Amino acid sequence: MALRWTIPLAAAILIVWIASGGERPELAYIGFDRERGMCDAVIVDALPLAHTQQLLPLNADGRLSGKDAAAQIKRVFERLADTLAANRSGLDRLVKLNFVVACTEVVAAIERFLARQFASGRGPATSFVVSSLPHAGAVVAVDAVAVADSEAGKRGQADCRILPPGARVYIAGQAEPGKSLGEATRKTLESLRATLKFLGLSAKDVIQVKSFLTPMSAVAEVNDEMAKFFGRDDVPPQVFVEWRSSLPIEIELIVQAGKDRPGPVVEFLTPPGMKSSPVFSRVTRINRGKSIYISGLHGRKAAGPHDEIIDIFDRLGGILKKTGSDFKHLAKATYYVTTAETTRKMGELRPRYYDPRRPPSASLAPVAGVGLAGRSVTLDMIAVPVE
Repeated sequence: MALRWTIPLAAAILIVWIASGGERPELAYIGFDRERGMCDAVIVDALPLAHTQQLLPLNADGRLSGKDAAAQIKRVFERLADTLAANRSGLDRLVKLNFVVACTEVVAAIERFLARQFASGRGPATSFVVSSLPHAGAVVAVDAVAVADSEAGKRGQADCRILPPGARVYIAGQAEPGKSLGEATRKTLESLRATLKFLGLSAKDVIQVKSFLTPMSAVAEVNDEMAKFFGRDDVPPQVFVEWRSSLPIEIELIVQAGKDRPGPVVEFLTPPGMKSSPVFSRVTRINRGKSIYISGLHGRKAAGPHDEIIDIFDRLGGILKKTGSDFKHLAKATYYVTTAETTRKMGELRPRYYDPRRPPSASLAPVAGVGLAGRSVTLDMIAVPVE
């Protein structure tokens, strides 16, 4: 496979190899932006990956740490460092950071922090979305993916769980209606149980739960239902984003699926009773090997949904090529949009880029903002190299 890599990828791997003293590299960093402290993409070997919960800027007593963005960002990273250390990982082994911010202005402060933290050029892939947060006064929260030394993660109401090397599954957002957020959560979790059963998996295999919900002020109802479904002492790490939808909640899952599997490196699956789509898969299963985490992308100009989406997908194609992948090997997509027109254009334009037989698992969330002023869409992706 190494013979098929592009020159930029080989150069990136060489840099990391030298920095690690000649040991086999676990991470390759593509397209580092020194001013923002992040990479376009990070390629990670088939290794244990720590997935954290959404971390808020809280002190040990559960109170908010600081009112200004700088203090809260500092506290969030202190909590992240502690969480990763407890799971035999660290900030120097980060693969992906997913930030939720209360307003777009916080993004610049985060990028300045990242530029200082990752001045070496080993910055993670990073994404931003604007949303209310599940704690009054908080302006920033983050969840992370990082390489860990052990497959043994903590259980219980976990702040982190380890995705072991081997097969792994991305279940697209599922949603069921309900008269309340709690009822909709319960019914959606039961729908996800059926999907897990189709895959030969169970709730015990879930590594992380991501919920798009409304209103954020009622998040306690979601937590109560999660505790009933998984068991109060065995809830996986959770991530929350407030969306603007007529449905109370949509839930997606990351799931461990056992040892390496034969067949294609990534499979695109439709559980019984669900309708397949030419623009997203209900389930994707990566059967083995490396993963490619791609930063959230925006249109370079505030030119309206059509031009933004075209620009984003053209840039995505270039990044995929540099990482040894392509559109047919996208496994997971998250699309954040701010307008109904952007949603419509996303559905209209995606078929230009996707093979209808193998589109990525995806969630599309209408949100308050996408992390860059004047833009109406952002997306981030997980892919695998072409075998």
